[in-house]
Amino acid sequence: MAEVKTQGAVEAMEVAEASRETEWEKPSFVGQLFLGNLDLDLIHPFPEQPAADKAEADEFLKKLERFLAENVDADKIDEQGEYDYSLFDGFNKLGAWGMKIPKQYGGLGFSSTNYNRAIGLVATWCGSSVPARPSATGAT
Repeated sequence: MAEVKTQGAVEAMEVAEASRETEWEKPSFVGQLFLGNLDLDLIHPFPEQPAADKAEADEFLKKLERFLAENVDADKIDEQGEYDYSLFDGFNKLGAWGMKIPKQYGGLGFSSTNYNRAIGLVATWCGSSVPARPSATGAT
């Protein structure tokens, strides 16, 4: 059966596709490695996160860590195979769903580095809570 898309869905896909990078400032280390090119200059020296960027997420990460410590029981999630839906409400109150959404649209506007810091923090509490998707790895 053919998938039927609404006009809004088609327009949203066109906007998303138009926003893709067409030229890369620097090639991907892993992409180059896949092609058989080992370019260590892409990863060494490892770039330091700018202090202003780090500071932008530090307070959120403290709140997120406190929320995880108080609310996430990884063993229970693994045992039951499902999440307590109050976790979703908690993530919503923290603004976690908008980490990568620009501030002008109501999100937190985090850089990929800060987003990955948050994903890493969640993964330390419950690896099942971090889906394997491109945005979780910083890829777009």
